[in-house]
Amino acid sequence: MCYDGDTEKFIGKYYLGPERHTNNYAEFKALLFLLMVLDHYELKRVSIYSDSQLVVNTVNQQWQTQSPSLLHVVPMAYALLVRGNHTLEHLKGHDGNKGNERADALANECLDDAGIPLA
Repeated sequence: MCYDGDTEKFIGKYYLGPERHTNNYAEFKALLFLLMVLDHYELKRVSIYSDSQLVVNTVNQQWQTQSPSLLHVVPMAYALLVRGNHTLEHLKGHDGNKGNERADALANECLDDAGIPLA
């Protein structure tokens, strides 16, 4: 989801499919999807916040990944981040942050829509 100040401007959901994925993989893919949408609409200089230190530090090239499933995702995400002149920053999750709570609710809706029961 995207905000302009406190106003929600865009909501997107993306289901990865019936096969199982790690949370890390899903978070990297969500960032890549967002960056592709921003690139498609030629939106520049967007501030992106994630509660995943792994995603933020890996895409910002402070950490490296050895995960075979992420080796193609990280360089593509970094390239789109740089091309759009976006910033990617860590935001502590589940700390009363309205945006984080909204993101969790949307993720649960997406799983519900796909018929995936929550554990």
